Amino acid sequence: MKNLSDFKPLERVSLPLLGDLDCSGLILMVGLNSSGKTQFLRDICARLRGEIRDPVVAREIALRKVQFEPFLSCLEREGYIERYTDTGNNRQIRPKATYVGSGEPSALTQEFQAEQWHQSYLNSEESLGS
Repeated sequence: MKNLSDFKPLERVSLPLLGDLDCSGLILMVGLNSSGKTQFLRDICARLRGEIRDPVVAREIALRKVQFEPFLSCLEREGYIERYTDTGNNRQIRPKATYVGSGEPSALTQEFQAEQWHQSYLNSEESLGS
């Protein structure tokens, strides 16, 4: 992964009556009020966060799991995080962005904790609906 734009987390999204969507490039969702557009985005967001639940609108949402170190290096290269070793010799990740819409800084995360989260994250073979 050379650039963050190379990160393509959606492997497959399948919708009732439409089938599989092309998960590359821009996807435009159009529909009447209360037709499920927002819930569809919530389904995708929940799956990206690793929540174990059945999607409401989508039939299936499968993800690609990236390798931990190349992804972290990409985030660092593009200025989203900074990695350093603290005085206790713990590797830390410092986000260089705030929570979206809040202006609040993100908390430090120990690198081993981030790697544990990554290892516990379901890959597409383990995803619901596969």
